[in-house]
Amino acid sequence: MVKSLLLAAVLSFSAFNHDLEIKINGLVCSSCGIGIKRGFKRQFNVNDVKFDVKKQLALVDLKESDSGRVYWISNQKILKIVKDAGYEVTSIKRISDAKPRRYNKP
Repeated sequence: MVKSLLLAAVLSFSAFNHDLEIKINGLVCSSCGIGIKRGFKRQFNVNDVKFDVKKQLALVDLKESDSGRVYWISNQKILKIVKDAGYEVTSIKRISDAKPRRYNKP
């Protein structure tokens, strides 16, 4: 039973559809992300925020228009939200961009 619950948790996390991967120095536990999540949830275009503390990533799901256009957040805004929570952004990866798929320095 424990194995099935663990598997369900892993599958639900990996199925999380996100648009941004933000690498954050010092994000080592889920409680570290409370301030970061609060800052992102204040933005009108953010659906949800989840964390991968092993990789020190914040995964942000953004709202889309009816035509499928993603309402992006600027790099400066991301840097401010994370800095106001007391952390530092190392890189930002925009998942929905067709090209290039790489980490960009903020």
